[in-house]
Parts: sequence; structure tokens; C-alpha cells
Amino acid sequence: VSGIVVLAALGMTWGLGTPAERLHYFAKYADLLLAPLLIMLPMTAADRRRALIALTAALALTLLLSYAFRLGLMPQGLESERRTPTNPWVFKRHITHGLFMAFACMLAAIYGLKARSGTMRRLSGWIAVLAAGGVLMVDGRTGYLVLAVTAAYLFIHRWRGRGLAVVLAAAALLGVVIVHVPGAPSVELITMGVQEMRAWEYGRNDTTSMGLRMQYLATTVDIIKDHPIIGTGTGGFETAYREKLASYQSGLSSTNPHNQYLLMMAQFGPIGLCAIIGLGIVLWGSSRRLAEPGRLLAPGLVVAYGAGG
Repeated sequence: VSGIVVLAALGMTWGLGTPAERLHYFAKYADLLLAPLLIMLPMTAADRRRALIALTAALALTLLLSYAFRLGLMPQGLESERRTPTNPWVFKRHITHGLFMAFACMLAAIYGLKARSGTMRRLSGWIAVLAAGGVLMVDGRTGYLVLAVTAAYLFIHRWRGRGLAVVLAAAALLGVVIVHVPGAPSVELITMGVQEMRAWEYGRNDTTSMGLRMQYLATTVDIIKDHPIIGTGTGGFETAYREKLASYQSGLSSTNPHNQYLLMMAQFGPIGLCAIIGLGIVLWGSSRRLAEPGRLLAPGLVVAYGAGG
């Protein structure tokens, strides 16, 4: 974490972007320093347990309010252009909401796996199912992806080879459902995304969700080609993207490519990509020193944010 912050600080000394833009984006990376500061606090096992309970309570409240909104039990006036009973995110927008609910599903499943009583296992299982429903209720494909990847992680961890077989079978079944049951809400969103990617053409003003992301990806790859060694510097991506669009005379501007790996490489070159992948590897390895449920939960957090990024 500290290495990424140092890299962001060094990145302010080169590349594109105004001083204000460089400082603005450096502040985003500086927030990461909260993690090592919290780790250095003299927390006892009881403190960590209470913190995990607080996190669980916050996720449970978010899930409960989301279902209440979906069922029409929330006060009038909370709807907006993007928040509706068919897209019932609360507190955070639908993409972040979906990621949080996928993490809640994994957390409940881990509680169930580690529970000693049958009652707690059943209760945790039902909460995991409700949390999975909380992911599928919102229009956020990122949440779908994180839910699938974290579920695969737990199945493979719990049952090894048999778990991998279940994951592959589930992936094949999902493919069949997408082809033959296109009208289901969540499946329809995935199908629509595939169609948008197929219809996308480079340089065409495509404002669909996946069309924009394809434009972000292609344009960012071009930026990386133009700055292959040290990148555009901290805060330089927005300027580079704007200049690239001006040369194309098409497309919508963006402050980021909606892809953390491409953003790190665009700003800092290959060392940026290595830094963020290295962070995940370090966190995964250090999880072995944790007590349960942290030993299973911490790698799951890496998997969740690795996919969500």
C-alpha cells in the first residue's frame, strides 16, 4: 500500500495534467495510507471481532433497506432517475452496492462454513441467499461478476477438485440460461451487455453502457502505447484521454477507464500494473497468519476487489 502511495507521489513530478489535477488524484491514493495506520493500531482479537460484527451489521442494514425499497415499503420520494424499485440500491450507486452485497454473500457463507451449530449454519445460508438476491436485484454487472468469482473461490477452497467441477458446471449452466432464458432480468442485463460489445465500433459515438467501456478500454490502450515506460503520471490520464479524443474527433471524455489495472498502467507504466498486482499477492500471502474467519475472508476480499477492479 505504501509503495503505491509513494509511486503516486513520484508520479506528480512528470507527465500530463495540471498541478491541481495531479494533487487531486494523489489525494485519492493517499487515502490508502489509512489501511497501514489501522493495521498498526493495538487491536486485540476482541476488537477485531467487534469490527467484523460492525461491518456485518452495516451490510445487513444495506441489504434490508434494499429489499424494503424493492417491495415498496420505503417512504415515497426516494426514487430517482437511476434508483427505482427494480434497481433498489441504497447508500452507494448500483455498481458499488452490488459489490458490497456480493461481499456480504461471501461473508455470510463463510460464517456458515465456520459455524459450529446447525442453526447458525442454516441462518447464515439463508442470509447468503438473500445477499445474492441483493446483487441480482440491481443493474450492476460488476456485482454479478464479483458474486460469481467469490462463489467460485469458496467452492474451490471448500471442496477442491469437486468444487472446481461444480464451478465449471455452473458456468456451463449459466451459458445455457443466457441463450435459452434471455427474458430473466439479470440474464437480460448480461445479454444486453454482450450485444452492446458486439455492436461497438471504434471511434463511433456509442453511449451504451458496454459501448462506453469498450471505448474506454481501446482509448486507454492507445494511451499506454503512447506512454509505455513511465505513463502519463499521477492525474495525467484525464488530460491524455481528452487529447486522444480530440485527435479522434469522437467519443465522450472520461476521468478513468473503469478498469483499475489499465488506469495504473496508463499513469505509471508497467511498474504501476506490477504494484497493484503485487498488493493483491502480499495481502493473499499475509492472510495465512490470520485467525479464522479472517484466514478465509481476507483472500476472498482480494478476489472480490481483484475482479471488481
